Amino acid sequence: MRITHLGIKKLFNDFDYDFNIEGNQNVFILTGPNGYGKTTILDIVKQLSEKNLDYFYQLPFSEINIEFDNDNAISVISKDLEDENETTDTEIVKERKLSLIWSQKGENISSLDFNGQTLKNAHNVIDRYSYRGLANTAFDYLAEEQHVGQLSLFISGLSVYMLPSSRLSSVEFDEEQHMEITILTIKEVSDKLKHLLNSYYLKYLKTVNNSNSGIFDKLLQTQTSITEDEYKEISSRLSQELRQLHDWGLSTEKSIRPYSEEHKDILTVYIHELENNLSIYHGLYSRLLLFREILNSKHFTNKTILFSPTEGLIARRKDGSKLDLSKLSSGEQHEVIMLYHSIFEAGKKSILLIDEPENSLHVAWQLDYLREIESIAKSIDIQVLIATHSPQIIGERWDECYDLYEAANHDEFSRDSSSER
Repeated sequence: MRITHLGIKKLFNDFDYDFNIEGNQNVFILTGPNGYGKTTILDIVKQLSEKNLDYFYQLPFSEINIEFDNDNAISVISKDLEDENETTDTEIVKERKLSLIWSQKGENISSLDFNGQTLKNAHNVIDRYSYRGLANTAFDYLAEEQHVGQLSLFISGLSVYMLPSSRLSSVEFDEEQHMEITILTIKEVSDKLKHLLNSYYLKYLKTVNNSNSGIFDKLLQTQTSITEDEYKEISSRLSQELRQLHDWGLSTEKSIRPYSEEHKDILTVYIHELENNLSIYHGLYSRLLLFREILNSKHFTNKTILFSPTEGLIARRKDGSKLDLSKLSSGEQHEVIMLYHSIFEAGKKSILLIDEPENSLHVAWQLDYLREIESIAKSIDIQVLIATHSPQIIGERWDECYDLYEAANHDEFSRDSSSER
C-alpha cells in the first residue's frame, strides 16, 4: 500500500497539515524548521503500523487521516473528556477518548475506541497474564475485547520501515555484564548482510546438491533438446549474473560451458539445472547490483567497500589492506547504513521513512541523494517519505516538497499578500 493523502488537525494543539502524494511520486519530501513536526509525521505512520495506541494517546492532536492507494483509509479521532479536576498545567495529558477508524471508499468498516483507563487496564491484564501467551500489546487486547479483528489484520498489512536521524550507534543493556553497551550500527549492518548473503548461499548449495543427486535420472528421461540458439540465449542471460555471483562468493561456478551439438542432450539438462539453481537469488541479485553501484559512485577517500557471505561488509584501503569498519568516517558510515537499510530492509510495496538523511553527509553526497533514493524506490517498488531541512537534498525540487512552515502560516501569508495588493 502507498499513502496518497495525509491530513493532521491540531498537531501539538497548533498545526494543521494536509497534503496529497501523486501515484507516480515514489519519493515525497517534508521540509520545515525544527519544531513543526517533520519527524512526528513520520512517527505517526510508523507507530500506526506498530499499533502503538499509547503513542497516539500521548500525542496532542485532534484528528489524523491517512488514505491509501487501494481506497482504504485510517483515521484517528481524539476528543478531550471533561475532567472534574481540570488543571492549567499544560504538561499534564488531559483525559481523552480516541477512536481508530478503518474505512473503505468513505464507508466505515471497523473502529476501535480507547482512553487512558482502557489502556491502563489493558496493560495490567497483559502484565498479569503474559505467561499464558495472550495478547502482548494493548491494541491486540482491545481488538479482541471489541471484536475488531479485521481492523487488526488491515493494519498488520501495512509494511513500514523507518530510518531514524540517529543512525551511527544504539545503546543496549547487556544482561551478562549488567551494564549498557554501545552497538555500532555499521558493524550491526555488516552482520545482518553477512547473515542475509550466507542464508541465500546455503539455500543455493542445497539446491545444487539436490540437482546433482538427481541429474542422472534426468539424463535418462526422454526430453526435447534445445537448439544452439536457445542455448546461447539462456547462456547470454545467465553468464553475467553467474560471474558476478562467483566474484561475491555466492556461486560455485564462474562460467557456462560452451554449446556442443554432440552433447546437446546433456547440455539441455545442464543449462536448465543451472537456471533453476540461480533462481534462488531472484530478487537479491538486483539489490546487490544496486548496492554496489551506488557504493562505487561514492568514491570514498582511498578506500573501497566490498561484501561477502563470510564477512558481510569489508572496507579496504587503496593498498588492499583491510580497514576496521569503525574507522570509516561518520559520513561514510551514514552512507553505507542508509543504503543498506533502504535497499535490503524495506520490502517490496512497503513505505520507507527517512528522517534527516543529510546528517554527516558531504554536500556533494547530499546533492546526489534524491537521485539515488529515487533509483532505489523505483527498482524495488517502495514509497519513500523523507523529512529534511537541507537545501542541498531538495535541490531544484522545492515545488515537489510540502513545507510545514508555509502550511502552518498559510493564513498569515495570505493576509500579507492581500495587504500588499
